[in-house]
Amino acid sequence: TSLSRGVKSGGFTAYNTLAVDALKPFEAETLYALEAGFKTDLTSALRLNGAVYHYDYRNQQIQSAIYDTSFGAIGKIVNAPKSRIDGVELELQWEPVAGLSINQALAYKVGKYREFRALDVSASVAAGASVYTDLSGKDLNFPKLSYGGAVSYTWVTGGWRLKAGTDYSYHDHYASWLGSAYDTPSYWLANANFAIGPTDAKWTVALWGRNIFDQKYDLTRNFFTNAQVAAAGKPATWGVQLNATF
Repeated sequence: TSLSRGVKSGGFTAYNTLAVDALKPFEAETLYALEAGFKTDLTSALRLNGAVYHYDYRNQQIQSAIYDTSFGAIGKIVNAPKSRIDGVELELQWEPVAGLSINQALAYKVGKYREFRALDVSASVAAGASVYTDLSGKDLNFPKLSYGGAVSYTWVTGGWRLKAGTDYSYHDHYASWLGSAYDTPSYWLANANFAIGPTDAKWTVALWGRNIFDQKYDLTRNFFTNAQVAAAGKPATWGVQLNATF
């Protein structure tokens, strides 16, 4: 169990600097963190780890926006006076047979603004002036659920050491503060690899694939002036890697 306090320094939003109000600094963020966890070996081959946490923020730095009569809605980092995040994490490590390793990790977190008035982008654009909405008691905007796993198997045959593995992850739906048009849907990603090398040498050759099912997804969605923009995730990628030690 631990109780700690941390501070993130304030600063300036480093874009959209044509608008004078965008240059106003945001304040330092203070975090009070309470964390508790455990590590336990259920058997000689099975380990379970877990943790719970409560984060209490003062002046949390939030990506939001301001409204300028000349430039319209402009993205800017602002401070939410009071907010909190609560979460739980579980991790399972299992080696059922020699050479086989299975890892699983699951996390869930929720967060709420306790005190925060944010710019209503759509209403401000329609009114031609700054319109704010009270988000106190509303959810913080971030994916709540995350899951990931990895499976690998290593074996030796005919003087060669071989290792095959895969890892995969689930990324939860993200509800954007800009509105549902900018939400990013949930998606799965999977990677794979295969490595081979002689047991008596210090080199291996590996084949790897990332996003092997060529999942189409966006990392973020946003807007620029009157256009919708997005940062697309990487498509399926394949490669060869040579590792050597001296």
